[in-house]
Amino acid sequence: MDVKLLKRDDKAVEISVSGDKTIAMLIRGYLLQDENVDFAAVAQDHPLVDEVRIFVRVKNGDPLDAVKSAIERAKADLIQLQSLI
Repeated sequence: MDVKLLKRDDKAVEISVSGDKTIAMLIRGYLLQDENVDFAAVAQDHPLVDEVRIFVRVKNGDPLDAVKSAIERAKADLIQLQSLI
């Protein structure tokens, strides 16, 4: 998986993820649960292109902190799920 920071400003960030769009969709789901996240979306330019972009806009704070928090919450839930199997 290759991750690149494409754009960043005070309230928004655009991240490119290639290799697995499922991870991007998982992160988007957790971002949307965050009350501080104003907008979160995943876009794929073409179904045959193995790259998606994650767009995040926050109300306050650093948008990358919101992404990191979403990843940590997803990780914790996956660890809990793994322990139940």
